[in-house]
Amino acid sequence: MKSWITNWVASCLSHADREAVLGDAAERGTPVLRDVLSVLLWREARGWTTAPPWIALLTLVLPLGFVLSLVARAWAAGFAGMFWIYFNNWTWVYLTNPGARYDVLFDFVAPTSLHIFCLVLWSWTVGCALRVLSRRAVGSNAALLTGVVLVATLGTTTMGMLNPGNAVVFSSAVYRVGIPLIARIAFVLVPMWCGAVSENSAGWWWTAGRTAATATLIGVTFGQVAGVLVSGWIPTNAVQSHFGSTMFRLATRFQGWWAVLPLLFPLALAWPSAYLLIQARRHRLDLA
Repeated sequence: MKSWITNWVASCLSHADREAVLGDAAERGTPVLRDVLSVLLWREARGWTTAPPWIALLTLVLPLGFVLSLVARAWAAGFAGMFWIYFNNWTWVYLTNPGARYDVLFDFVAPTSLHIFCLVLWSWTVGCALRVLSRRAVGSNAALLTGVVLVATLGTTTMGMLNPGNAVVFSSAVYRVGIPLIARIAFVLVPMWCGAVSENSAGWWWTAGRTAATATLIGVTFGQVAGVLVSGWIPTNAVQSHFGSTMFRLATRFQGWWAVLPLLFPLALAWPSAYLLIQARRHRLDLA
């Protein structure tokens, strides 16, 4: 009986390739996992001799991996601050008082839910676009994107973590490191891998709806994402005593045409959905 890891690795193959490999392994009596890995590695290596994997690397993996890493960490830092307020200092007044209930709902629950939904949808869509654009090298490109998401923010911090007013919250490694890491794994990497290894069974209307939802969420969070791209990667050597000078450097970092970059990168989040919509439309016309 195949283990769960064999089934998971085999899911990276197309249905036809998967059945062929599993059937050959059963006939020869060879280890299934070894045969599946050998086919995957051969396909991945051969895939990089074509243009699509390189296009995916330059248009999806590097830019969007960087954006998702910054946005996930910054939003998780905001969640950590609110989590500390409401759970480390919990009182039932938060629920019994109408004004406090309103604050819990609209300052904590609603923004957190919106951010989680955005990250999951964007990441899953990036994974789907990787699967379609980089068919035979989707595994290696997904692995590279995983690396970008995890290491893109090394050596930097966010404005919220640097603010002296939040020193009590982020003095704990749980809030400073743990929650942002969990957010990147749970809300970026897991949905991205699900999209990358899933079967391409989305219909036209589902793809169009997903594209519309992505565009809407980009519009709703546009200012937040642009702000993260300005203040979400401050060098960690900018300690609290230099908070004021750090704000000045941030204000002068983006001048001239550089000021356009924070406005372009949120729009880049729409590129995977637009690409999938174009491919779905093309496929629909071919069937017509």
